[in-house]
Amino acid sequence: MAHLIRIAALLLPMAAIAGPAEDYERGLKAYQEDDLITALTLLRRSAEDGHTPAQVLLAYILDKSEDNAQAFELYSQAAEKGDPEGQSGLADMYAAGEGTERDLEKAVDWYSRAAESGSLRAIRILAAAYLDGGLGLEPNREKAIEWLNRGAALGDPAAQTKLRAITQDVTAEKDPKQP
Repeated sequence: MAHLIRIAALLLPMAAIAGPAEDYERGLKAYQEDDLITALTLLRRSAEDGHTPAQVLLAYILDKSEDNAQAFELYSQAAEKGDPEGQSGLADMYAAGEGTERDLEKAVDWYSRAAESGSLRAIRILAAAYLDGGLGLEPNREKAIEWLNRGAALGDPAAQTKLRAITQDVTAEKDPKQP
């Protein structure tokens, strides 16, 4: 009997470790099947245990349902752990002023962190902001091209298409006879 108790004591921490990941997977499946009640219950439990993907997905759901304060908190937790989707989500919240005061400087900072971590969405947002002067940034074609090159190097078709368009625009400016 004592032997079984020792084995159970050894297995308990493993069950606790697997719990948040399992809750997340089940919550994700429930979300994909439009069972929001089950999804929210499982994702909240997993997020409370610190599971980053659950924090991000739950924040996304809460953001879409306009529970901005909770979404902001969950995105913040995931962003601070270095999660690129959490960083992008937090940047979105700062850019829109949802769940917090609007702060474009912080939005750019978080988009930059996410882009540095390989978030294609963040790369696209920064490239567009530098092209058009969005997010309070001055238009800067060179920085936009830097971000687009990063996206293209990661295989992003949108970045590749935008780079081709910019290259054609530059060529047309230099030689108006080019088609």
